[in-house]
Amino acid sequence: MAEIIATIDVGTNTAHLLLSAVTEQGDAMPMHSETRFVRLGQGIDASGTVHPDALERLRHTLSEFAAISRKAG
Repeated sequence: MAEIIATIDVGTNTAHLLLSAVTEQGDAMPMHSETRFVRLGQGIDASGTVHPDALERLRHTLSEFAAISRKAG
């Protein structure tokens, strides 16, 4: 069975999950991806800080990504 690795990219507006299977040769073969809109930049220009609602959206998204990753192995 191939090793599965998860990569998460968090940006200003979105969070991306990429699950890849690592072959015996060391190549990463994408097998699943998801994107969620977390809008971390919400109101940051006006306040200079990340809005609590944005942090909660990110926390929720990361929890979902963790569950998806666990299910994939």
